Amino acid sequence: MEQLGPIYVTLNRIQEAKEGPRERLGEMTKSLPLINSIVARLTGCKEQCDHLRDSVAVVLRGICLDAWNTHQDIGTALAANRQAVQFAVGQELAQRLQDDQTALDRIVRDRIRAAEREEVTKLLSEINRSGVEPPPKKERRI
Repeated sequence: MEQLGPIYVTLNRIQEAKEGPRERLGEMTKSLPLINSIVARLTGCKEQCDHLRDSVAVVLRGICLDAWNTHQDIGTALAANRQAVQFAVGQELAQRLQDDQTALDRIVRDRIRAAEREEVTKLLSEINRSGVEPPPKKERRI
C-alpha cells in the first residue's frame, strides 16, 4: 500500500537517528497517532497491518535497549518498552518484549532495594554519631 511508505521512512529515520533514546522516543510518540489511524483503516490487510505493528514495536524496542544499555535511562527504557508491547503482534517479538520488561522490572526493584539499604545505613550512621543507643533487638522465638 502506498500510504504505508512514508510511515516506514519515518520509522527508519527514527531507528537510524543519532539523537539519544529520549529524543527518538519523543519522535516516535509524535508519530504514533498517525500510525494508529492508519492501522485502524487497514481493514482486510491483516498481514500488512501486523508487519507495520511489529515494525513499530522493533523500533521502540531498539530505543528501549539503547536507553538502558548505553545511557542507563530506566525511565525512557520503560516507556519505550511499554509502547512496544502495545504494538507487537508476532509471538517471538512479544516474548522478547516481555523478557525485556521482566529485566527492567528487576533493575527497578534492585535500585529500590539499594536505595533503601543506603537510607538505613545512613540512619544507623547518624544514630551512632549522636551517641544514642539503638533500641534493643527483640529475640526471635521459634
